[in-house]
Amino acid sequence: MIARQARGLERGQLTASDLVEASLSVIDERDGRLRCFLEVDRAGALAQARESDRRRSKGEAFGPLDGIPVAVKGNLAVEGFAWSGGMATRASIRASEDAAAVARLRAKGAVIVGTTNLPEAAMGAVTANPWFGTCRSPRQPDRHAGGSSGGSGAAVAAGMAPLALGTDTMGSVRIPAAWCGVAGWTPTAGTIPTGGLIPLSNRLDRVGVLATGADDLWLSARATGYLDSPLPAVRPPRLLIPEDLVERTPSELRERFGERVSQLGWDLENVRLGFDPARVRRAGLLAVEAEAYLFHRRDLHGNPEVFSARFRSMLEYAERAPAWKLARSYQILDEVRDRIAELTGSDHHLLALPTTPHPPLPVTEPEPAWLGDLTAFVNAAGACAVSIPVLSVAGGPVGLQLVGRPGADRHLLAAARDAERQLAASGQDPL
Repeated sequence: MIARQARGLERGQLTASDLVEASLSVIDERDGRLRCFLEVDRAGALAQARESDRRRSKGEAFGPLDGIPVAVKGNLAVEGFAWSGGMATRASIRASEDAAAVARLRAKGAVIVGTTNLPEAAMGAVTANPWFGTCRSPRQPDRHAGGSSGGSGAAVAAGMAPLALGTDTMGSVRIPAAWCGVAGWTPTAGTIPTGGLIPLSNRLDRVGVLATGADDLWLSARATGYLDSPLPAVRPPRLLIPEDLVERTPSELRERFGERVSQLGWDLENVRLGFDPARVRRAGLLAVEAEAYLFHRRDLHGNPEVFSARFRSMLEYAERAPAWKLARSYQILDEVRDRIAELTGSDHHLLALPTTPHPPLPVTEPEPAWLGDLTAFVNAAGACAVSIPVLSVAGGPVGLQLVGRPGADRHLLAAARDAERQLAASGQDPL
């Protein structure tokens, strides 16, 4: 979609004002039901669009993202916007400057239309926020959009913005990408700066990108300079199938996943990761709780009523947990990092597995603990991953996840583009 819009802008067939007006119209029409946005700056977005149009009329456009509407997850600072992170305790705080990733987009002419919904403090794999409402999947409005970047994923899927920033600590870009039927890239740690992010874990946090497909992920990564070299020469990757994770998924999903990866015609190799993904998730969660407690402890003790019971109990658990448990958690994360490094010895060795173990759940159901079991290990390993919308089951989309070793982002996104194109040609799953 972004490539098509960028061509339309370059050829004079579209204006940035056209694109932003269209985005705002969809937000007006659908967001009351979907709850994707926390705040929308209509006047500011239109002013940015007019400035983009002026640049382009003078032949001074900043690149393919100039004039493209973008949504930003509400835990990233956007100058002049509320910087709540989905928390009541921060609802009155307004950002005085942009987060580093937002500033990079502005420098390329992207138009920030608003900030998106997320669970309280981004602590959740579904976006059911006790203060700002539940975000729903545009494709299945009775179902969760996923989390914690649920508002960003749903905004892209609904056509409210073709590009969105999210954050990912244990799967929070890839899970909503999967459930909303879009693409989500969790880059290698350090690829996109995290300055201006309300932190959960310095080790696990990433800023990621959501778009309609892998082509748009690649275009945005190149346009912003996060991947500054050309697309690598086409070379089919070797897909490593982690049997001990895939075998934990329902039989329908295992069978459909096997069919889809076989259709690619790439070399496949079954491997065993050798760790319990639930144990990895729990280790990551304790690390997140401990670091989040350090960040929020003053507000927690001074004004506890503005924390939900769920979030407060997580922070209080971290406060009283014995030190050895936290130390053991970091040992587990280190073991995962070493194991993934051992398996992915080349940029062309990619793990392939479903993104989520289950299709989108009804909004009436509570968040299950296991939802991040197929994603959390990526952050523990410092690796890169992408979810692409080419894998579904009867209940809805689950996403196909590709995982590369740290630094393999170019090869990862190239493989994701190729996989999307091949699987679409062979009969893409209905979403």
